[in-house]
Amino acid sequence: MEWNFRRHLILHVLVKLEGDRTPGAVYHILTGKKSSQSIQDMKWYGLTEWYGAFPKLTMEMFQNDLTLFRQNGLLLPSADFIKVPDTAKEMDKDFWSVYIRPVLYNQWKYGAAAGVFWERLALLVQCLSFSLAGSGHFIPVTKEKAVLQWLKTIWPSGREAKIQLADTLHVELNSLLDSFKTEDAAILVNKLGGSAKTGLTYSQIAGALGREEEEIIYRFNGILHFIIEVLQQNSSSFPLLAGLLPSVESSIRLTKTAAETKRLLDKGWSFEKISRFRRFKTEYYRRSYH
Repeated sequence: MEWNFRRHLILHVLVKLEGDRTPGAVYHILTGKKSSQSIQDMKWYGLTEWYGAFPKLTMEMFQNDLTLFRQNGLLLPSADFIKVPDTAKEMDKDFWSVYIRPVLYNQWKYGAAAGVFWERLALLVQCLSFSLAGSGHFIPVTKEKAVLQWLKTIWPSGREAKIQLADTLHVELNSLLDSFKTEDAAILVNKLGGSAKTGLTYSQIAGALGREEEEIIYRFNGILHFIIEVLQQNSSSFPLLAGLLPSVESSIRLTKTAAETKRLLDKGWSFEKISRFRRFKTEYYRRSYH
């Protein structure tokens, strides 16, 4: 069996949910399903770090990985809940004891904000680069009208102001990147593009670093999550970059039921109390309206 980062992570979540959930729960957590059950599982089993790690993971790929696990004795046959042998647990423990994780990864909290922050940063870098190079002909890295409109509100009018803005951006980014390992800093830098170079794709970066594309996406998002946390806590030290931040209060749009679950969890309610509360509301509704 050929191992890759995705399979190691799937196995890790299988081990975490063993005996309590079906393999489908693993898929929902890793793809970031916005359901009440996925949110409860994520919180209860300490899987916030992995929520939404593989948003583009298809069910076909996931099922193929499960088949390989079963063929290699790492996932035991079960009609109901996940069952894994001790060898799988040891393999999982060995991998994560040496794997160097990103400084921070929290798709649950920073996912949506990271997307907007990145589009603003990439567009600002691109536009400054082409403008200072004397070229106004290029295809913007994003077509999002809200992001393009945002840039207009901060865009300087004169060349000297643009140079100053570029210098400030360079200083703040360098200061932040000093917090990262060389490889992670390279991922962010290579994603940025301008007049002298085009930003690389995840696949191109993966090839250059000898990693897998899914792992590069995971680490790239972790970089953005850490940057957002730093900017929130030290906005005065990074005034320009902090100005690129959108609201982080509601990072992920949830269903009505999932949002209610999150609200109660944030208040400190246990899952048992939430379940009893839900059953009471359901029975009350049935008695009153049916």
